[in-house]
Amino acid sequence: MLYLLTWKGTSSIWLLGLHGVYSSFFNATDLFSLVIKRHIDVRHVIVNRRNY
Repeated sequence: MLYLLTWKGTSSIWLLGLHGVYSSFFNATDLFSLVIKRHIDVRHVIVNRRNY
């Protein structure tokens, strides 16, 4: 019984850690995609100005 409880506790801690890693990874990718979008937008604006 005690073994089961400790296993549940460690597995939940491990899952929480994994979730934290995943969320930080997704936040980083979101930031990266945002930067790429901004970069593309700026490039489009420069190209459009050149066309006028």
